[in-house]
Amino acid sequence: MMPVRPDPTSESEHTIGDWPGHRYTSGGGLVAGQLNTIAGAGATVTGGSGNTASGNFASVSGGAQNLASGGNASISGGGSNTASDLFSVSGGNNNTASGLFSTVSSGENNIASGLGARVSGGAGNTGGGRDMVIIGGQNVNDFIDFTIQPKAPFP
Repeated sequence: MMPVRPDPTSESEHTIGDWPGHRYTSGGGLVAGQLNTIAGAGATVTGGSGNTASGNFASVSGGAQNLASGGNASISGGGSNTASDLFSVSGGNNNTASGLFSTVSSGENNIASGLGARVSGGAGNTGGGRDMVIIGGQNVNDFIDFTIQPKAPFP
């Protein structure tokens, strides 16, 4: 790996990149890892491969094929995860946080689409209610506001 350096071929002198194949179209960002893209002002991708931070101040910390597409969206790692405006995905695979202030912490094929919805893990879970929490399990779907699922005994 080459040392971190300003890339004289970029459109912005304030973006730092360190690997051939990175793409960036907006300034004030940082791109590292391999074949990553930043397209929002102040966006960062600090590792992994094939990741994209396209929202302003969006970030992807690592993993592969992750997309932080909205302003202030954040993905910590994993693979094929998506986070839109003000949402975060901490890891796992193929998770989506699309509700305002929503979060998916881990697992796979989970969706947090409600305002402030949280899906902590498991597989195939969907949290669509406001300020609701799915703590895990499989194929738990909850669209009711202010709930915690699944209820004991756990599936």
